[in-house]
Amino acid sequence: MTRIIHPIAGAVALTTVATFWLSTAFAEMLASHASVTMVKTAIPWGFLLLVPALAVTGGSGLFLAKKRRAGLIGGKIKRMPFVAGNGILVLIPAALFLASKAKQGKGRRVRLHVLRGAGARTACRRHQHRSSRSQYA
Repeated sequence: MTRIIHPIAGAVALTTVATFWLSTAFAEMLASHASVTMVKTAIPWGFLLLVPALAVTGGSGLFLAKKRRAGLIGGKIKRMPFVAGNGILVLIPAALFLASKAKQGKGRRVRLHVLRGAGARTACRRHQHRSSRSQYA
């Protein structure tokens, strides 16, 4: 039974993530601001499907691995806690933050700072400062 559940749960998780990414990309490139807001606010609701699918995939994968800890399986078992931690500590909070900003109508301005990090903000300020000096010289 686990051999059936594991690939199905993995396919559901992969399809959910692909849907998040593609809907965001298409909305940002082709759709109106209202569509972008709708997509950004719908993504957290998709976590109700994604998180259980990932948990079932991880649990069934660990069960299928049994006591094997060498080779590809061992490497994957070592990586998975970091992948899960990244999702829980970085990706989910970022998506929730972007959804809240999209509801407030500030989604497009905040997006770049979340995606690039704080360093981009400093670089943008430096660039603005340099460009303002060249205007007055």
